[in-house]
Amino acid sequence: MKKRTDKRLRNLAILGGVLVLLIAVFAAVKLAMKAKEDGESSVSATEAYTVAILDPQTLTGIKLSVRGSEELVFSLKDDATGWVWSADETVPLDNSAFANVVTALNGATSQYRFAEVPADGLAAYGLDDPRIRVDFSFSDGTGYSGSVGDYNAFSGGYYYSDGSDPGTVYVIPASSGDMLDLGIDDFILWEEPPELTAAGIRSVTFEKGGSKTVFTYYPSGKAGFYTDSFKWFVSVGGGEESPVSPSAGDSLVSALTSFGFAGCSAFRADTDYSAYGLDDPLRMTVAYTESETVTDSTSGTSATVKKDAEWVLLLGSREGDEGDGNFFCRTESTGLVYTALWSEVLATLSGGDMTKILPAELVLFNPSMTDKIELSDGSVSLGVVITHGDSGDTYSNASGADLNYSAWSALADLLNGTSASSFSSLVEADPSVVSEVPVFSAVFTFGDTVAKLNILPYSQNWYRVSFFGRDDQLITAEDLYGRTLMVGGGSPPALRAVQHRLISTGKIDYFNS
Repeated sequence: MKKRTDKRLRNLAILGGVLVLLIAVFAAVKLAMKAKEDGESSVSATEAYTVAILDPQTLTGIKLSVRGSEELVFSLKDDATGWVWSADETVPLDNSAFANVVTALNGATSQYRFAEVPADGLAAYGLDDPRIRVDFSFSDGTGYSGSVGDYNAFSGGYYYSDGSDPGTVYVIPASSGDMLDLGIDDFILWEEPPELTAAGIRSVTFEKGGSKTVFTYYPSGKAGFYTDSFKWFVSVGGGEESPVSPSAGDSLVSALTSFGFAGCSAFRADTDYSAYGLDDPLRMTVAYTESETVTDSTSGTSATVKKDAEWVLLLGSREGDEGDGNFFCRTESTGLVYTALWSEVLATLSGGDMTKILPAELVLFNPSMTDKIELSDGSVSLGVVITHGDSGDTYSNASGADLNYSAWSALADLLNGTSASSFSSLVEADPSVVSEVPVFSAVFTFGDTVAKLNILPYSQNWYRVSFFGRDDQLITAEDLYGRTLMVGGGSPPALRAVQHRLISTGKIDYFNS
């Protein structure tokens, strides 16, 4: 029984192969018979018929009609510097797109030619109502027209005829027909955002309704600031600059260096910008440095120089009622409205939500920039002097005693690693608890600059942190009392324990050798 089954399967496979072959032969015969019915035919695997010979260099006019779309009419400017669209001459057009239209047909060949096809027979090829009609005009006064009909799956091409001999039908390559299936979007010249680099961006400014937020980048850190760990600073409404969270700064750079347009939604001169939220847009100005190659006219030598530049982008609303991942934007140089991938980063930074912009870190001091730190609980203090030398930094106890460096290093890490949990704008203060008397303080000396870190009672569960011009950060009582760190004799003191265990009387030895 098994042998009979195997034989039956082999027979079915053979029949299937024969069927496929017959279908292919039938299609070829049908194509030949169709040609015979409609007129004289030449079907050859070796002979090819040239469909059109056109010169893109002398092209002066194009009329393109794609079924279901508006007819497009373009003409070359009198000075031959570019093209204009008859429906709106203000729309910027891509010069290279027009040569591509001619190139689609220029030199195209066909293995099939059906001659003397009667007018009432063109419907069989889809040429009574063509998918695409194209008309060209050239500088020598000549013209050319052609029509693209149905797709022939067997030959893998489109039926085609030209206006000089509509009774002759060819089969042109599918690529030639597809290159003519164009809309106005395919001719519009998109602007390209500048090639921004992380090192080249100098500042980003957001402006709307009289408000102004400026992000400024300092490659080596801001001069006079207590640390070089912060590279980005922000100023709101012309106020004093505040450091930006390093992660927020990195996200801003990433969003700008990867920015690109996803689509073009509007391009006419009479565009209603209110439909895109661009009648009152958010103005983003990116100041950056770009490289340019210049050549000395005398010596002919070339050199790369850097110059300052600006890029302005107007930001509108999100696409769709609830947004589908894109937002509308445009530049000031043209009226084109683009879509770009929605960026939570730009939305957050431009919105001015400082809780998402300012750093959560309480202190990020750089020992190489710090000269002295004095810690205190109000009654007992500890001073640490940092001496900078060619071989590195050395630490000493300001009281003259030897400093227990491992204990000091652990404390420095604790101070440097503590982050805010919230901000005073988000948590209600308890008047019965609020006090200007710190439970812990540290005074940092940076050259001629002195900054005082104070941790102050704010509510039952929160403490307010004031440091280097900021007093809006909050940490929880758990952060203050519960953060553990192995120091000295093995007990796990918390940040608050700097006061009670490390600085207070009897425990100062933690910092002495």
